[in-house]
Amino acid sequence: GLLSVFYNLGDGDFNLTMPSYRLDNGEWHEVHLDRHDNELTLRLDGGGGRREVTGSPGRSREIVIDPAVVMLGNSFPSGHNKSFQ
Repeated sequence: GLLSVFYNLGDGDFNLTMPSYRLDNGEWHEVHLDRHDNELTLRLDGGGGRREVTGSPGRSREIVIDPAVVMLGNSFPSGHNKSFQ
């Protein structure tokens, strides 16, 4: 039920998690991920307060994307849960 993003800007794998706001409440949610240099901001439903978290670990500003590992949803591809749209 928590929102997380995993990323690599060229100097290692990091993640950013919104720890105090759960998504598994049966409601629709809007997610925004903004990046400026090595700083990422994750916003849920407009952000602010518990619905926003910012992190900037590492120093690199590159972004490494492997399309084979990009996943959006609430279960791994082998799962059969169809509740994420």
